[in-house]
Amino acid sequence: MDISHKPNVGMMVGGKLLRWGMSRQEVRDLLGVPSKEINLVHNISKYLPGAEDIIERKDSYQHYLGQAVSFATIYDKDDIFKEFELHEADQIIIGDVTISFKAAVPELVDELKKRGYELIELDGSDEDILITSLFTNFASSQHLGGDGNLVSYAYCAENIDHLLGKKG
Repeated sequence: MDISHKPNVGMMVGGKLLRWGMSRQEVRDLLGVPSKEINLVHNISKYLPGAEDIIERKDSYQHYLGQAVSFATIYDKDDIFKEFELHEADQIIIGDVTISFKAAVPELVDELKKRGYELIELDGSDEDILITSLFTNFASSQHLGGDGNLVSYAYCAENIDHLLGKKG
């Protein structure tokens, strides 16, 4: 199944365009299969006075359309589509970049650097990489608590300011 990120537009999943800014119901209707709904509020103001609560709103799709593809669509507090997490797939295509889930993170990093992409190691980890110009992050299984340095996660978003430490 083809999965691609079109920065500033949205995500293509199996030929279906999920546009940033769509409502949660529009995304669900377009994908056309049941999902697991996750709605959580993490009350952090009791630990950090003045901090805003973290609101987590997502739909999880496991083995989408019977294939080895699992992902989550993520929404803001008003149920507007803003982010996408890919947990299982063969690959994701972003512009002229293919991130294979069979690739080792260090080799992928070397290839992207040779091609001139600006990369940022998130949380100081060389296994959790942000491609700033493509609004995409990918990480290894080891970074996520598993074994090995193969890509096992990709994240795409309409806006990555929160990953860069900017408010917005």
